[in-house]
Amino acid sequence: MKNIFIKQGWKWIAVALVMYSVIYGFYVPLSEEAKTSVLDETMRNLFFHVPMWFAMMFLQGFSVWHSIQYLRKENIESDRKAFEAINVALLLGVLGMLTGMLWAQYTWGDFWPEQDSKLKGVAVGMLLYAAYIILRNGIEDPMKKARISAVYNIFAFPLFLVLIKLIPDQIDSLHPGNKGNPAFSQYGQTNTMRLVFYPAVIGWMGIALWMTQMKYRMSKIKSQLK
Repeated sequence: MKNIFIKQGWKWIAVALVMYSVIYGFYVPLSEEAKTSVLDETMRNLFFHVPMWFAMMFLQGFSVWHSIQYLRKENIESDRKAFEAINVALLLGVLGMLTGMLWAQYTWGDFWPEQDSKLKGVAVGMLLYAAYIILRNGIEDPMKKARISAVYNIFAFPLFLVLIKLIPDQIDSLHPGNKGNPAFSQYGQTNTMRLVFYPAVIGWMGIALWMTQMKYRMSKIKSQLK
């Protein structure tokens, strides 16, 4: 029973944390600074949009780790884990972009503001990982595919971080925390808001890891049936 809880319990904790953040995120009182700013009630999207991106980057890092492990030991299962993690990360990236576009529409009056450098960096970064999927599909030999995609994946992650963080920090951007804009902390996050945000981050990371685990198992079963 104890082993079952250790192996399965964290998954239900992750689900509970996400459900808690989704429900309470619509009711938690916002700070006065947020209510009187351009963000106003859209500040609640902080509990959804940002945790999805944290979960995505968590999986990208997880994928890089397994790519490194593949290059060290040439274990094809490490390559499979790296690939499935990126598949789930791309899904979270799309969800993050959709929630971000919705936030942009209500805050800045446009789903895709031309003057926002971070949005452009995100788009290029997502294409970078879409190219990773295309690259893998274009190589038939399993070992060659695993080796080339592992190297690509290791270099893609730091480049992605440059595109979504370092470059926008140096260029004018509408996003909070980037050049010329106050960070979220300056909108007066209350302790109550933090009690929603941090559980949401942990919960989405757990859900992301669970999804990756399921996709890995499905991929392994399919390969065994061939």
